[in-house]
Amino acid sequence: MKLVKILGISALLVFSAFAAKKVYNHVIDQAICNQCGDCVKECPENAIKVTKLADGKVRHEIDPALCTQCGICIDKCKLEAIDAQEVKPKKK
Repeated sequence: MKLVKILGISALLVFSAFAAKKVYNHVIDQAICNQCGDCVKECPENAIKVTKLADGKVRHEIDPALCTQCGICIDKCKLEAIDAQEVKPKKK
């Protein structure tokens, strides 16, 4: 019986190691963001880009290709303008 428990726990650990990791897109709510730049300064991957718009305003956007989903930007945003939205796998 002890061997069965050990095998069961081992199988669970192996399965957990290969379980799919959830993927999130970090998104900045432009209606809340005041363009303070705290997220830009704190991002270790330089994934947050500042774009100047034609009307002279500034827009901060997170590049999902560079974002490692560390969450530092979410923690640093005093206005809570950054949200992590889970990416659902597409159904076939």
